[in-house]
Amino acid sequence: HIYLKENGEEVTCDFTEPNMFLTDYHSFIHQTPSQSIFEAIQPAKYLYTSRQELFRLYQYSSNMEKLGRMEAEGIALRISRMAQSLLGLKAEERYLYLLENRPALVRQVAQKHLASYLGIQPESLSRIRRKLRSN
Repeated sequence: HIYLKENGEEVTCDFTEPNMFLTDYHSFIHQTPSQSIFEAIQPAKYLYTSRQELFRLYQYSSNMEKLGRMEAEGIALRISRMAQSLLGLKAEERYLYLLENRPALVRQVAQKHLASYLGIQPESLSRIRRKLRSN
């Protein structure tokens, strides 16, 4: 999930793993054009639904409404955790946390997107990786 700043700079905000929902909640809730780009890093199948269709599904099935709520909570937790780490952890600590909790992601994602997600420049990520390899 990449956010496009007004100056055209891309900032990686989140990564969605297989079988997870993804959305730009601001756009979804306010029904405005999204400022986000969703890019698949490997072949993917996706299912699209409109806001109206989703709400109809929620009305039809309490299980689907529960699933939607659980997915929204999961996304909120990931975003909250990342915001806390950006505020409270050093770049190396953020990388180590990601390496420990989402190792497949670290292996699969391009360095520029990983660095952006961690709030650092790709060169800084290279230095962190070199330092960790040498320890």
